[in-house]
Amino acid sequence: LDFRFGDMIRLVGYTLAGQDAQPGDRVHLTLYWQATAPVAAAYSVFTQVIDPADAAKAGQRDGEPGCNLFPTPTWPPGDVIADRYSIPLAIDARPGTYRLLIGMYSRESGERLAIFSPNGDSLGDALGIDEVRVAAP
Repeated sequence: LDFRFGDMIRLVGYTLAGQDAQPGDRVHLTLYWQATAPVAAAYSVFTQVIDPADAAKAGQRDGEPGCNLFPTPTWPPGDVIADRYSIPLAIDARPGTYRLLIGMYSRESGERLAIFSPNGDSLGDALGIDEVRVAAP
């Protein structure tokens, strides 16, 4: 992958486990980030499991990269950072196919970083990276 978040952060890949789930399960996501220059601000990551039909949320996990131990200002430019999330699904999540959205936001202001495709097209401030399928319990 090569999605740019703001001016200095790239999403270069991800792995996903548990995307075929039941209510109350967890989805395990690892994001692979790379800073292209020093990052002055501290950003948090959001992960959301959203129903595309009505935006109902089946799960969410926010946090600072590296289990809150590796804030973006400490990222050496060029290094790839593995950033893991265990996303709990709601016990009352409806059966269906959901979209896994990710993004970054300023811890200070709450403002989300803009996301750009590899060719520079603006993609908004949340990136759908995969599907999560929730079966009936």
